Amino acid sequence: MARTRPRCSESSLDLIPLFFLRLIFFCHAQQQSYTGNKQLNCLGANDSSSLGYSCHGDTHHSCASYLTFRSQDPYQTPQQIADLLGADAASVAAINGIEDATSVVPQGELHNVSYTVKPGDTYFTVANDTYQGLSTCQALIAQNPYDPSNISIGARFVVPLRCACPTEDQVAGGIKYLLTYLVTWGDELSSIARRFHSELLFLLMYPNNLTANSTIYPFTTLLVPLGEEPTRVSEPATSPPSPPLAEASATIANTNLRIKVSIRFFDV
Repeated sequence: MARTRPRCSESSLDLIPLFFLRLIFFCHAQQQSYTGNKQLNCLGANDSSSLGYSCHGDTHHSCASYLTFRSQDPYQTPQQIADLLGADAASVAAINGIEDATSVVPQGELHNVSYTVKPGDTYFTVANDTYQGLSTCQALIAQNPYDPSNISIGARFVVPLRCACPTEDQVAGGIKYLLTYLVTWGDELSSIARRFHSELLFLLMYPNNLTANSTIYPFTTLLVPLGEEPTRVSEPATSPPSPPLAEASATIANTNLRIKVSIRFFDV
């Protein structure tokens, strides 16, 4: 049975700070497909984009990749978040400018990990509530042997997190990292690009195989190309409309799906 939580709204996610996490993983990069809202149909036909970002090519290499995660109970300190996501707590604290890894971050401000099933957990709630969309229920079903209708409390999940390496062309163009960003209510491609100081909307559209008119959804991830390591970014208190860039921006669809307040994170 699903846990009872309030439905997600714009105000419920206002001012929640974004944590950055740095991971090293092995992958050869390519352009990736945006999941859209396919990840909401856990038992439907598996689309490759729902299972994780793809690795292609003859040469596999390692790279540093960054993920975002929104601080929210019960994952509010660098230590709690690092434990959940299989990262180093000291590194999480350092990159976010926090001295004590056990300090609570006040609200208002294919790397695999292991997760122990708790009462009320389902593949859907673990992917979208606990991991905030950094994984998908389809990816969890593909990686774990448990029957979706009969998951035992205490079972151990393998959770594939979504992240990717820059392509050779991106590296040649000055891109050093791809950051996995969790889309939330009110986001637009143009506002996400500006948040990470990217003046060219194309740089955000290309690695996600999107157009300027594409619709993006909350509880999904986008790859953000970065020329340098990211610094901590807090969620804006309000979301004033931003002027368009060179082209029309894609806005989040107002779905009527029953999605719970959640936290998100990605990896390949």
